[in-house]
Amino acid sequence: ARASEFYHDRMVSSMFQAPMSFFDTTPSGQIMSRFGKEIGIVDRALPDSMASVLFCALQIGSSALALAGAITPIMMIPMLLAGSLYFRAMKQFRPAARDMKLSETKTRSPIFTHFGEALRGTEIIRSIPGASLTWSRKHRELSNKNLAVFSTVKALDRWLSVALELLGNS
Repeated sequence: ARASEFYHDRMVSSMFQAPMSFFDTTPSGQIMSRFGKEIGIVDRALPDSMASVLFCALQIGSSALALAGAITPIMMIPMLLAGSLYFRAMKQFRPAARDMKLSETKTRSPIFTHFGEALRGTEIIRSIPGASLTWSRKHRELSNKNLAVFSTVKALDRWLSVALELLGNS
């Protein structure tokens, strides 16, 4: 709770200190999306990720010690090789994951902008025949773009999981 409050306060203060040109070039949906996503990550995803990393590190470390002690110290050579392969897989994964998550954020912000515009113009949408259908079609199009990128992010996560499992099991 303190971490999310800390980051929220810093984000709000930086928004208040931003020049007006920032607000002219950045859609409000992107700003809202960034606030929601960042706080959501700090509140939900970060604790789970930290627990997973800690569990994996303890599991790998204890397995390595057990294997090295039970079988033979020469087992450390293949273990170091597997560790370097883990490191290389993570090195390949990080830039791609960062780019894909940025793309996912960029495709999510138009959804927020579109929705916010619809909330502000509800009376106009209701008064024009077929406007709600046009709005729904556009919303579906934006959502499909976002879901396509989101699916790619999940596929990339699965690739890392499978690659690390294959390295660990070989």
